[in-house]
This record gives sequence, C-alpha cells and structure tokens, in this order.
Amino acid sequence: MNLTYTLTTIIVLYQNCMSVTLEQNTDANGSIITAPNAGLVLLYQGQYRPSNRVIFSTAMLPMTTETCYLLPIAAARKIPACNNFTSNIRHKRLVGDIISIGMSTVALGTATTSLVLTKSLQKKVNEFEGQLQTFSNRVEVGEARMIQFDKNQIRFGLSLQQTEHLVNSTVDRVNQHSTTLEIQNNRLDEHQQFLKSLQQRIIDNEQATANQFLHLAIHDITSNKPTLSFLHPLDMNSVVKSILQQNNISIPVTAEQLPIVELIMKLILRQQIEFIPAERYSNTSNIEIGKLMFTTFYALPNEQQSDFSIYKTITSPFIHHNKIVRLAQMPTYIGINRKTNSSISWTNDDMASCIFHLVTTCRETPAEKASQYGNTCLEQIMIGKALKNCRTEHTSTNLPYIQQLQSGRWLISTNTTSLHCIKTQIEERLTKEATVWNDNTQITIPPMAIITVNNGTTIQCPGFNLPGPAIPETRSTINIIRNLSTIEEHSDIIDIHKDIIANTTWEKLPYLNDEIDQLLQEMSLQQASTTPQSNNIQWHNQHSGKLMICLAILIAALIVVSALIILYLKRSNNNKITITLP
Repeated sequence: MNLTYTLTTIIVLYQNCMSVTLEQNTDANGSIITAPNAGLVLLYQGQYRPSNRVIFSTAMLPMTTETCYLLPIAAARKIPACNNFTSNIRHKRLVGDIISIGMSTVALGTATTSLVLTKSLQKKVNEFEGQLQTFSNRVEVGEARMIQFDKNQIRFGLSLQQTEHLVNSTVDRVNQHSTTLEIQNNRLDEHQQFLKSLQQRIIDNEQATANQFLHLAIHDITSNKPTLSFLHPLDMNSVVKSILQQNNISIPVTAEQLPIVELIMKLILRQQIEFIPAERYSNTSNIEIGKLMFTTFYALPNEQQSDFSIYKTITSPFIHHNKIVRLAQMPTYIGINRKTNSSISWTNDDMASCIFHLVTTCRETPAEKASQYGNTCLEQIMIGKALKNCRTEHTSTNLPYIQQLQSGRWLISTNTTSLHCIKTQIEERLTKEATVWNDNTQITIPPMAIITVNNGTTIQCPGFNLPGPAIPETRSTINIIRNLSTIEEHSDIIDIHKDIIANTTWEKLPYLNDEIDQLLQEMSLQQASTTPQSNNIQWHNQHSGKLMICLAILIAALIVVSALIILYLKRSNNNKITITLP
C-alpha cells in the first residue's frame, strides 16, 4: 500500500510539473501557439486591459420651433410653439371677424395709397422749388448784366443766349446723371436685398443640414449605434483632445491606421438624450424652445495591464469520414492567466463590446473561471493531454481553406493528399545590364500546414498563391504543443496533417448539443423500462411465423383426411347392391 501510494504521488507530481512547465513555456508574448493534433492555432493579441473607468461628456444643442419634430412627443406637448405637431384642432372664424379683417385691409390699402401720393407730391414740390431758385438766380444774373448791356447789347445778347444754352445743356446733363444715379441706387438696393436673401438661405441650409445630422444621430442612438455626428467638427476636436489628454490613452500600433475619432467611438459605452425646456433656465420669450442634451459615457481601458494574455483562436477545417469538420465549441478569443491558472473567454455573441483587433480591451469582462471549471477541451489541448472532452462539428467551409495568420504566414487546409507547388523568388543581380532573376523551386506541401513565406517570395499552388511580405519583417516564434511539452518550430512548413489524422490522442467524436443528448438519455431510459415486457413476449415474437406455418399445415392435413373419409364412404355405399327376387 505504501509503495502504491508513493508511486501515485510521484505520478501526480510529475504531471503537475509538466503542466506548470508547459504553462511557462507557452507564455511567450507575441508568439503563435498551435496544437497540430486538434487543428487549433492561438494568435497572441496582447495583454488584456479591462475597461473599468467610465467618463462622460455632455453636449447641449439649442432647439427652435423649426426642430419640434425632433423632440419627444411628451416634451413637444408641453411647449405651446409645438402644438401644431400634437394637436390638429382648427377653430371656425365668425362673420364679424371676417368683416373687420376686410375693413382693416381696405383701410390699410387706402393709407398706403395716400402715403405714396403724398411722397410723389412732395417730390414734385421740391423739384418746382429747385426750378424757381434756378430762375431766380438767372434773373439776378440778368439784372447784373443789364447794367453793361448798353455798351454792347448785341454782344451781351449773344453771350446771354450762349450762356442760356450752356445752362440748359448743363441742366440736362445733371438730370441725366441724377437719373443714372437713381437707377444705380435701385440696382444697389436690389443687390443688397439679394445678398440678404442669399445670406438667409445659407443660414437656413446650414440649419437644415445640422437638423438632418441631428436627426441621423438621434436615430443611431435610439438604435443602440454609437455616434458623435451630432457634434460640430470643432467641438468634436475638443472632445477628442480632452479624452486623450485627461485619460492618457495609449494608441497601439495596430490602430495607428485608424482615425482617432473612430477609436474613441469604439469606447462608447452608452448614450442618452434628454430635453430641457427653456422655462427652466430662461424667463424671456425667445425663439429658442429648449436645449437637447446628449450625454455620452465612455469605457476607457485601465492604464495597468492585467495578467491575462489575449489569444485569438483559429480552428482549421479538415476531412474526417468524408465530411468537412472542425474542432467544436471553441471561443473566439480567450484570455489566459498563468499566475492564477484561470481563463476568460469571448464567443461571437460577446464580441459586440470588444475591439481586440484594435486594442486589447473590452467594455464587458466575462467571469473568470479556473481551468478545471472552464473549457476542459481547451485545457487538455494547452496541457497536451489526450483530447477526451473535445468534439468535432460539421462546417460549411469549402476547401481549400486559407487563413493569413501574420504577414507572410499562412494556415492552409485542402482536400488533396499533397500539393506540388512552386516557390518563386525574385532577385536583382548586378550585371552590366539591370536584370531580374526568378528562382523557381518545386516544393511539396502537406494537405494541412502552417507555411511561412519569406519576403520577396511567392508560393504558387494549384488554385491559389501564398505571397510573402514586401519588406523583411521580424516574425514571432511558433510554439507547438505535443506530448505534454512545447517546442519552438523554426521551419517554413509545419505539417499538421500527420498529427490530426492520427487517432492516438483524439477520437474525433461528433459534438451533440444538450437537446440531442437529453433526447438520447430519455430514449435509453424508456428502452430500459420496457425491457421486462419485451422479454415476456419475446418467444411469441420470435416463433409467431413458425406457429402460423404449423397451423396452416395442420388445417391442410385435416382437410385432406376429411376428403378421403368422405370419398371412402361414398364408395362403400355404391358397392352395397340389393337384388330383390320375385
């Protein structure tokens, strides 16, 4: 007993040590972890940063009577200026009101006509006074010249006549210039009116455009779509600067090609809209009926990284029993904490609040589970044990399946036994003339493999090409989980097919969901409950055919015997002849 207990303890300690060693070996940030026997690849994304800081920003937009249709119905009913949108009641006018309106209109027209005539008469009087003044000046000039008229009457008469003609022509020119100036003034007034109208149209167009963007923003918010389109570009710039400066958000390399506003919108947690009537903050009557307040809540990632390493899970399809299957029930992303031996996972349904392709943060962090209570299949894969809890599921993915893991690194799965491809490398060789050489090498690729293509190289296969990166890049290492250990693989072609077709560690049983499993259990229970009754009628069920045959033979024999007896009796009656003598 002591020896057995000692051996058991040693085996358990050895397995624990192997598990810890494996966990430590797989803790390679930036590396790729693959389990060839399951067709699983884990891509390292980064250290998880939970979004446990919530801030908010508020934007208040003034609302006028022209934007009543954007208000909530309950708020619009309380505003008198918006009654047209909530009430369609129209009161009839009385006859007296109509008569008074008509008289007022006639009086207004008469007054307007009188005013126009008065202004015209005043203008004529002013012109007549000007002409009288001109004639008075001419008389004074004539009187002054009459003193010297005696000396040379003819000469002065001619001069006077010429002067009169000059004065008349000057007056005509002045009148023409006055008419021209009046026309120019009228045109200038028309241009001023046109400019005012154009300015008002521009203001109206700007307001209409703003209202349209405001309506789209309200529609997106009510549809649970985060948006910042209700902000003016200058205000949006201020909001983005405030969030970046006050909260010290570090932008990763993966998100450098994305606009900052898009990254900020990915962090929006919730948005709400509230209307504040003008009566609450102003007593003066104004065209403004209130303010529409937009409150946006942002879930910002923590500055300190957590102990969870985020990996993206990729399951490669493969052919099993003439069907295309893959590893079943795998999460989309998984976070592994090797210090506490726990994990967190996200499925496709949980990815709405995560932006792992940009920043390793998520607005909602799932529950942390210990390894023994989490995904047992994934735990067996990570430790390197036999995959007893792993199942397969049918997939509609067509082969060949090609997935880019990194720049120049590919995961492929085909339906052929092997692929004969050509590796093409372009080189520039220094000669007298500039030439480009292509070095072609024939290679054989397994049906399932991870292929690394160097820069300036392309692998051409039947039906697809695998290009390499344009410039040299530093690639992460690939850790392979196999036989309770991990090893680093540096070869360009990693064969997955030979491990996945071997059934030594994985039986590849199909996955059954809970409903089918429960149905099978109920069927087995019903079969177990009906077993005694089936045993009672088992002999009858087995020999029912034989009994029917025996019964038919017996009936046929009885019919034959009966026929023979009847025939015999008839013959006996015919042989008894009675002779009567006289």
